[in-house]
Amino acid sequence: MRKVIAFQNDEGGLSVAHPAPQARQRVLVSEAVFETFEQEETTYTQEVDEETGVVTHTPRTEMVRRTVEVSPAVYRDQTDEEFLAFVAQRSVPEGVPYEVIDIDDIPQDRMFRAAWKADAGRIVEDVEKAKEVAKDILRAQRAPLLEALDVAFMRAIEQGADAAPIAAEKQRLRDITREPDKARSVDELRVMAATLLTAEAEARA
Repeated sequence: MRKVIAFQNDEGGLSVAHPAPQARQRVLVSEAVFETFEQEETTYTQEVDEETGVVTHTPRTEMVRRTVEVSPAVYRDQTDEEFLAFVAQRSVPEGVPYEVIDIDDIPQDRMFRAAWKADAGRIVEDVEKAKEVAKDILRAQRAPLLEALDVAFMRAIEQGADAAPIAAEKQRLRDITREPDKARSVDELRVMAATLLTAEAEARA
């Protein structure tokens, strides 16, 4: 099955439930049919004469009620629609709406996974949420650069050198997280997150 179930989670993100093939259930089509009837049944009580040792069997007949299955229950596999509803019932919190999405309509690039949202049967990337994701990526990338500049700044101060260029670079890096706000699309954010600081980090390595 090339379908998934998408729904908003408590953290404001998008959860995606992938139905497991082995979880597909069988649906009862018709119940088993049983028939109850009465029939005579004879049992024998064995008695032994203590003096002669003669064994006698005394018959006892009574009516016995029995129930037998005359037609077994009939089952079928769940349809895809029934299976998806079954999975949704167990995966989606009560009262939370969900959408069934084709796997081909899920973004292949997971850089902005935290910015996904369901929209008209597709999963798309919310540009505003993606801006925050891009900022987090840039913060992670600039952290070692700022640490290196902090060391260089203190060294310049100790040596009486001009620390102004270093301070300016540190400020530029602090301001770098404003850049995503200028983006007009997730593609622009993807380029920013992937290249804005990577070249500098490689140059300083």
